[in-house]
Amino acid sequence: MHLFKHFFKMIGKHKNHIIIYSIIFAVMMVVFVVQGGFGNTEESKSVTDSSYTIGYIDNSGSAESRGLIDYLNAQNDLIDLEGKSEDSIKTMVYFTSVNMFINIDKDFTDKIAAGDDTAITFLSAADDGPSAYIMTSMINTYISTYETFIKLGFEPSKAAELTFDNLSLKADSYVLVGEEDGASDSHSKLFTLNYMAKFFIYISFGVIAQCVGTVIIKNNSGNVDSRIRISPVSSISQSAANIAGLSVCGLIVWILGCAIIFISGSGLSLLREYGFQIAAVLLAICICNCALTSFIASFRISTDTLPMIVNIVGLGMSFLCGVFVPQSIMADGVVKASRFIPFYWGVVALDSMNNVTGSIAEYSPKLLGTSIFMILLFTVIFAVGGIAVRRTQTYSKIR
Repeated sequence: MHLFKHFFKMIGKHKNHIIIYSIIFAVMMVVFVVQGGFGNTEESKSVTDSSYTIGYIDNSGSAESRGLIDYLNAQNDLIDLEGKSEDSIKTMVYFTSVNMFINIDKDFTDKIAAGDDTAITFLSAADDGPSAYIMTSMINTYISTYETFIKLGFEPSKAAELTFDNLSLKADSYVLVGEEDGASDSHSKLFTLNYMAKFFIYISFGVIAQCVGTVIIKNNSGNVDSRIRISPVSSISQSAANIAGLSVCGLIVWILGCAIIFISGSGLSLLREYGFQIAAVLLAICICNCALTSFIASFRISTDTLPMIVNIVGLGMSFLCGVFVPQSIMADGVVKASRFIPFYWGVVALDSMNNVTGSIAEYSPKLLGTSIFMILLFTVIFAVGGIAVRRTQTYSKIR
């Protein structure tokens, strides 16, 4: 118990790291709230009558696809992106050079007739839900009207012509319905919550690694380590105290993080449906961050070097795994390589439950279980690696 108390006394001496990362977290949360428009009801009250910039590629070239393009172009600014690479298009959408990208399949006519949803694929900006909603509504209106003329016996080309003429005669208004009690969640709130949860992955690592890592390094330093070793306390008790202290710190960070996220997202149906799963993923991440901290601190590094290592590792893993940039717009090679980093599995699981930024996987209990299993597997690897490094160093001292 004495060693356990001593562990937290040493953390108290390095509380500056906690303050710094708390400020970073608070600032970023304010940015996300402002950018996402958390609590903004204007989005749900207005009738959207503005036009959007829409990028498209027409792989069909049929009368039906041209009719759709002409119909959309009557109220919006359409840009032909034929010849642009997939990465280039993703970049344009992410930075809102275009509000939305529409890819028309080469078998557009046949797929419409078969009711195939892959006749058109979409890619919308993470923070531009209204354009996606309105464009989807316009496309569905066009397709349903076209199908009506087909059922009346018109040829496909004539049905496309009549569809365009018919829809051009009326001015469509698309109203974003406001949230009533228990109604569906707004795009802006989901966007904010998504980034709050993912950013917590990075922040939790920074807080745990900087604070607890500093204590572990000091305990492993020559003077402190030698005093501990000649004390009447067994090495097992010493290790148990360190593990307990590390675990308690991780648990505190997890509780505080979940409290902030769940309070900020109170009232969202997403949290009622996936709240437990989100908390479980964040808990697994905190446990993994504790093990990674132990692994890093087991090397012979100084407390002055630790902040540099933590920033390199934390920021590197965050950028590669989709904490800051959505995985859906990252290069396929980067996404595949990031599977060997624990943050990847946390982001995949969180995005699958809240896919407002574009998830690369659809949620399922199997995906959730696999993600948590992989995170815990990395935890075991880091823990065993830290023990191995520590024992190697102890053996070299004895020799």
